[in-house]
Amino acid sequence: MLIYRSILGILLATSTLYSQWIKLADLGGSAYVRGTLCYDSTRIIGCHDGYYSSQDQGQRWTLHPIKGRSNNLGGFGFGRNSQYLFALTADGVYRSSDAGNQWCSIGPYGDSGISFYMLSLFVRESTVIAGIAGGGLFRSSDNGKSWSAYSGHRPYQYAVHHDTIFTGAADGVWCSPDDGVTWKLIFSPYRIFPSICSNEKSIFASAYDFLYRSDDNGSTWARSDSGLPIVKYKISSVFCLNEYIFTRLTDKRVYFSHDNGASFSDASQGLDTAESFDYFTDGQELYAYSTQSVWACDLKDLADAGDTEKAFPAHFALDQNYPNPFNPFTTIRFELPRESYVLLKLYNLLGQEVMSMLDERRSSGAYTVKMDGSGLSSGVYFYRLEATSIQDPTKSFTQVRKAILIR
Repeated sequence: MLIYRSILGILLATSTLYSQWIKLADLGGSAYVRGTLCYDSTRIIGCHDGYYSSQDQGQRWTLHPIKGRSNNLGGFGFGRNSQYLFALTADGVYRSSDAGNQWCSIGPYGDSGISFYMLSLFVRESTVIAGIAGGGLFRSSDNGKSWSAYSGHRPYQYAVHHDTIFTGAADGVWCSPDDGVTWKLIFSPYRIFPSICSNEKSIFASAYDFLYRSDDNGSTWARSDSGLPIVKYKISSVFCLNEYIFTRLTDKRVYFSHDNGASFSDASQGLDTAESFDYFTDGQELYAYSTQSVWACDLKDLADAGDTEKAFPAHFALDQNYPNPFNPFTTIRFELPRESYVLLKLYNLLGQEVMSMLDERRSSGAYTVKMDGSGLSSGVYFYRLEATSIQDPTKSFTQVRKAILIR
C-alpha cells in the first residue's frame, strides 16, 4: 500500500466501526500499567506496584505485590508454562510456582550479582528468553535455573509462527528456528519494530510509521496498514486474534481489521479517549486498560460489524466532498461493492494532477479520505475516482466531482 506523505498532509481513514464498550472496573490511577497475560479464567495487568488480577472476566481486580529481594517490584511483562508463572521486573525475572502468591528471583545476574535491566520476556515450555534493554538477550532452557547470554539485537516483543520465534527489535525483525539458540536478521528496512504478533496465516510487525505483514514465514514483507491514519499518528502496538488484527495508535485509539490486515476501522467508539489506553484480548473480549480503568468489548460485536461493513455497499459510488467549499480540510467518501484497485486524485482547472490520495488495492466497503488543502491556492479543483474490480477487470467505475477551496 502507498500513502503519499507531503506537506499537503493527507489523512486516510475507513468508515467507523461503532463498537459497544462497557466499563468494567476502576484501577485507582496511582501507577502506570504495562504487560498483560490471560490464561484459563485469570486476567493479569502489570503495574508499578506489582500486578492486578481478575478471575471474573475483568469485573473485579485485586492488586498483588511482587516481593523482591529488597522491596516490592512492578510487573512489566508476564509469561506462563505448565509449572510456573514468570514476571519481568526492574530486578530481572521472577518466578512463582503457586500462581503468584510467592515469588523468587531467578536472575539473570551480572558478575556483581546485580540483575540486568530487562526489556522483554518470552516463555514457551521450559524455555525462557529475557531481552536486555542495552542490547542482547539471555536464554534459559530449564525454567530460569541457568542462563546463557547472547549479544546482538535488542528484542522488544516476541511472536511464534509455525514453530519459529520472531522478535521485533531496534534494528528490524529477527527470527530463531531453534527455540532461541540462534538468531537471524530477516527484515531490516532501517526501522525500529517495537511490536510484533502472528496468527495462522501471517506475521505482523509495526514500525511506528508503517505496519508490515509477511505471509511466507518472514521471507518477504509488504505494507498492511490501509485505513490507518498513520500520516498523522504513529503505531504504538499490534496484536492478533485469528484473522482479527488490532493496532493501537498515538491518537489513543484502537483500530480493528476483520480481513487479516487488508483494511482497518476505528474500534474505539464509546471509550473515554481522554485516558491513554492499551489493549489485550482473551479470545472472547477486547480489553482496554489504563491507570484509571478497565473496559471491555465483545469481539463478536466487532466481527458482526466487520461482516456487515464488508457486505455493504451494493454499487460503486463517489460522494460530494463535505464541506464544500472548504478551508482547508474536506472529507471525500466513496463505496466499493467488491475488492478493487483504487485511484483517487485531485486536479486543477488546467487538468494538472496536484495530489494523489489513493493508488492501491482496497477491499469492498465504504471509505473516507480526509484531505488537507493547506498547500493549495484558492480555486476550483476536481477529484477523480477510478476503481477497477480485482476479480473482473472489465468491471470498472470512474467519476469526477468538483471541490472549491476558499481562503
